[in-house]
Amino acid sequence: MDIPELKNSFHEYFPDTPGDPEIFFAPGRINLIGEHIDYNGGKVLPCTISRGIYACVLFRDDRMINIHSLDQDHRAHIPLDRKITYDQALGWANYPMGVIDRLIRDNNSPKGFDALITSDLPEGSGLSSSAALEVLCAYCAMYPKISSDKDRVYMAQACQQAENTFVHVNCGIMDQACIALGKKDHAISLDTHTLEYRYIPVSLGQAHLVIMNSMHARKLSGSAYNTRRIECEEALNHIKTHRDIQTLCEAKCDDLVYIPDKTLKKRARHAITEQQRVYSSIEMLKRNDLAGFGHLLNASHLSLKEDFEVTGEYLDALVDEAIKVDGCLGARMTGAGFGGCAIALVQKEAIEGFKAEVTKGYREKTCKTPEFYVCTIPDGVCRLEI
Repeated sequence: MDIPELKNSFHEYFPDTPGDPEIFFAPGRINLIGEHIDYNGGKVLPCTISRGIYACVLFRDDRMINIHSLDQDHRAHIPLDRKITYDQALGWANYPMGVIDRLIRDNNSPKGFDALITSDLPEGSGLSSSAALEVLCAYCAMYPKISSDKDRVYMAQACQQAENTFVHVNCGIMDQACIALGKKDHAISLDTHTLEYRYIPVSLGQAHLVIMNSMHARKLSGSAYNTRRIECEEALNHIKTHRDIQTLCEAKCDDLVYIPDKTLKKRARHAITEQQRVYSSIEMLKRNDLAGFGHLLNASHLSLKEDFEVTGEYLDALVDEAIKVDGCLGARMTGAGFGGCAIALVQKEAIEGFKAEVTKGYREKTCKTPEFYVCTIPDGVCRLEI
């Protein structure tokens, strides 16, 4: 990111705001493993990525927040002394508006500021651009009061509540929690129901995480997501007639005999085995067993394809081409499915050849050209020392 150029642009958009602006950053996120189990009582393993949203910010003395995006239309003008209401015509601006509304309702006295934002997260890729925007806005509005992990947990909860009740998107808390709590070179083992978490070191050595963008919009993910939630609830109800459990991820594979429907049994099998893959991945990462972790990535994708049926032809084509390449230790879809992104663990010396070979095979299968982002794991939302 060209920070001097961003600062110059800030003064073009806010010519009446003097001073040297500060730079804030909220990363995007991927889920390393543990897909579609956050709503089944599971523990997930997300991490931040070194792409995200930057904000050039100058704080104000009055009760006003103004946010302008270099990348999209609309501005967010948020008065802190008047009622804030959802306006569909304002598009993305509703996300920061909802966050500020939540902070005010919680008596957290947000600060006024002017902000120019820009992002290097590809739109519609499933890398949590909306959650990054929410957390970034909350962090700026509360800065510098955020001084503890407890404050960051609150910030994640406030952003999730804003998205649920103001924007009316029924998201979970994984994205906001990862972006708020992220730690450099660590994943987060996160219980999405209790918000208990611990950091898991991710030392990749001579390998890199490569995000592969299918360049295919996730058109089916919303309806399929709702259907899978219902199916998982039905599967759990069958098991609960025989066992005293509260969530599907508490079940064992032996419990699948209690589910008479073939489809429901497949959904439950994914949730149960995916939770075990999360636990195994944590152990593999602790031992720096990247080959073992790569095998678990492959197994996760296969389960998402055959048992949960949320991958789709584009993500399957990406992963199939990735795992053919020498130097790729494993790959799988990440996110809701049916488009968006997949991740691969690739040896550093193989990355350029990996990109070329995957591009060639993927084009032949889909007539689309994928994009690749080689990422590291940074800290969560923060003020950058520039």
